[in-house]
Amino acid sequence: MNWINVKEKLPIQTRREESDKVLVYKTDINGNKGTALMSYNHLQGFWNTMTGTCEVTHWQPLPKAPK
Repeated sequence: MNWINVKEKLPIQTRREESDKVLVYKTDINGNKGTALMSYNHLQGFWNTMTGTCEVTHWQPLPKAPK
């Protein structure tokens, strides 16, 4: 899978307000970079995170579950 820049495209809204969870690449308020699972809230225009404030720059869909 390829990373998608959030300036080019956001995850598709699949539930009432949000996207499904996707893998994101982010920078937190301390400058730490890394990946996390998040959904995007289309109604309010922000990424849902349990880890506090961060800047998401890229995302990609999760692979399908194994059979």
